Amino acid sequence: MITFSKIKNSARNGRVLKEPKGFLRIIQWFVAILAFGTVTAFSSVTTVNIDCKGAISNENATLKFSYPFSSGSLAYRPCNTSGNTNEVQVRLSGNISASVQFFVFVGVISFLYTLISLGIYVFKIDPANPPEREPYFKVDFIISVVFVIFWIAGAGAWAAALSELKLASDASKSPALKMTKPCSMHICNTKKFSEFGEANASVVFGFLNWFLWSTNLWFLYKDTPWFKGQNNHSHSSKYGANPEGQQASIPSQQPPINDEY
Repeated sequence: MITFSKIKNSARNGRVLKEPKGFLRIIQWFVAILAFGTVTAFSSVTTVNIDCKGAISNENATLKFSYPFSSGSLAYRPCNTSGNTNEVQVRLSGNISASVQFFVFVGVISFLYTLISLGIYVFKIDPANPPEREPYFKVDFIISVVFVIFWIAGAGAWAAALSELKLASDASKSPALKMTKPCSMHICNTKKFSEFGEANASVVFGFLNWFLWSTNLWFLYKDTPWFKGQNNHSHSSKYGANPEGQQASIPSQQPPINDEY
């Protein structure tokens, strides 16, 4: 049950969202949505011209790839002289779905984790009780390191897969298309190449996520016991020398002995 004290504490804890780690966490949540959203909504459509020698006219085919990009499809009308207009659809070999799905997986779990962590920031952590905050920021720091690794791996894998997708979408260069009818029997050329702006943006969002998670590591580390313990150790080494040691280092002064009698 939500009490007045909890609402009051949440309003007080909302100040953490103005701190770098809280503000960056909001940006991470938003950019994660952009990253996996642009990938899942993207599809490439390329118009292919089929040079039908001896036929009434050349034919146009449609080469399409869509998420999860496990394979492409080519829809075309066979080259003939009988005027047959039945459309044929074939599947192309090649599979880049593993890289794409890993990228989307990283984006979705980043989106969920940022929501959970923001909820803990606002409703769970008491800013007036630093010992209570430190264990969470320690765990948050470790999880953020994992996300840094995941994002650089996912963005790199999707960037490489996108290069393969662009090659497969070019009728004059695609090896898979050249081994598939009708391009194995006729000359196929790209008439209108698909737009890849949305896919390119998703790669940028992926590397931007990696940059944001990497940057936030420093602000999380400053709230962990590791950073504070290191600071206390360096402070005591510089200013906290043992007073007994200081006294022991001072040579004892005794009055000179008079040898005269």
